[in-house]
Amino acid sequence: MVTLARDVQPEVSLKSAICPGCAHVLQANNTGCAECGYKDSVSGRILTLEEIIDLPAGDLAHTFDEVSPAFIAAVVRAARGTTPL
Repeated sequence: MVTLARDVQPEVSLKSAICPGCAHVLQANNTGCAECGYKDSVSGRILTLEEIIDLPAGDLAHTFDEVSPAFIAAVVRAARGTTPL
């Protein structure tokens, strides 16, 4: 886990792994979130945003507590200002 002072925000990019459970920014090479214990049971770690948005839209194994990877990809596209699928 990346530990920072409260007033310092980590740089977040598509290469970042962010815990879906508590929003802590983690190292890409992680074994889950040490803060809340969240872990993707399929991959054994929390995937980077880039890895999540590259998952197939219908991937039922990676639903992140019933949130589809396609939804996460749409949020990223909206933040970038790009056209949705």
